[in-house]
Amino acid sequence: MKRTRQRKQPTVKPLLKYPKVRGTLSWQGNDLPFRGSITIANDGTISITTARFRLGEKTWWILEKVPGKGRLATWAKLRASTPDGLQLESDQVTMTGRNNRLGRTATTALHGELSRLTVYHNSPPAVAANCLLVYHTIGMQGFAVQETSTKLGAVRMAGVAEIEDYDHLAGRIQITADAHERQSLDEWTDASDEEIANILLIISLAEGKLLEWSIRESANGDGTLFRRDFCGPKHTGTPRDGMFHWLNLQPVLNLATSKYNEALRTRTGIDLAIRLLLAQPAHVELQLIAAMTALEHLISVYAHYYRVLPPLAKALFDDIRSALETAYDGATKDLVKDNNLAHAVLRVRGRIANMNDTTFNDRLFAMLREYQVPLVGIQDRITKAVKARHDIVHTGRHDAAFADFYLHVAVLRELLKRIILTLLGYEGQYISFLNGQEFLNFPPSTVTVIGDEAAAV
Repeated sequence: MKRTRQRKQPTVKPLLKYPKVRGTLSWQGNDLPFRGSITIANDGTISITTARFRLGEKTWWILEKVPGKGRLATWAKLRASTPDGLQLESDQVTMTGRNNRLGRTATTALHGELSRLTVYHNSPPAVAANCLLVYHTIGMQGFAVQETSTKLGAVRMAGVAEIEDYDHLAGRIQITADAHERQSLDEWTDASDEEIANILLIISLAEGKLLEWSIRESANGDGTLFRRDFCGPKHTGTPRDGMFHWLNLQPVLNLATSKYNEALRTRTGIDLAIRLLLAQPAHVELQLIAAMTALEHLISVYAHYYRVLPPLAKALFDDIRSALETAYDGATKDLVKDNNLAHAVLRVRGRIANMNDTTFNDRLFAMLREYQVPLVGIQDRITKAVKARHDIVHTGRHDAAFADFYLHVAVLRELLKRIILTLLGYEGQYISFLNGQEFLNFPPSTVTVIGDEAAAV
């Protein structure tokens, strides 16, 4: 029999190890003395292994806890230390398996993973002045160092030019508090976490994949480390149709710190739209659904802050509605006497009031006009792409050939990119994948969809 060549799995290697850890593991009132090791891999995974211990009267309960039999895993808590004085804490330990040895003396060893781990090295300062945080990211590609300033401090960012596996740790971003910073360390750290997450979300547009940090190191101004936080793996796959090039991330960093703010996120819903744009479903139909979901979210937030006028003026429609309801009542006066039909008749009557409601396309194009989103080259393609979504959701299929259907996906993703760039007030080059990868100036003035005679020129 001919063997099938299997795809080589990426190698996960240890990055950091804490051996000879001692402490206590706790499960809802049950405590287990812990001796073992904790290892952090180069994809951010935090693994835990216990030394072998005897199963006896005081430890038999562990057989019910590991592995758990519930719908969700039961968290264990870890409080431990290393021989050199480091303190380790986690409230999110999941023991996934055990290795039993039964005989005259029954023993077992446990293994599992931690979703979060905090390691305390030294006592932290009371205030954040001169402190720095270094965030290690997963799969961030870049060249050289980019710098900018924020109200929380100076930011320096560096990606990695060559990446073998985009689910492994690569790249870092650092924020350093000003010498006059008077916030408490906890307040400044929380604010910095939010600032860095927002920066990474905009940088993600360049990378074509969602960027998140997996490890955060906290240090004094002289570089003395006082804390490490491990947040587990953040696997988001390989890049796909990024909007900017990783060789020049400085303009993107500037955009993140100068334009992307809380007011914009609140009034537009841009943050969730970006995350949905960065989602990478395997099936092309789901790619279209993800893009449409992003659009629907943007429209929903827009409609909350802006009024979308109905097709007919309210006063005019009220007169028409009254006449329609009168005519309907006359046509169905005998039907409502039938107990089997009365409910259905009233239900249909209720739809008359909704006849003047706005449609999805009404709200979509109202939003695009209000935001002044450039639609050159794609305007007459948008409605067709929306219809393709309806076909998928309501029938589970579509009639278009693959190339034609994927054009709907490309159009919707291009539209989302233009909405995002417009909301960010961006001007300059971006990468469009409407016709395959090409650099365009934003806002675009001339775009032709290859093979589409109806495209704007």
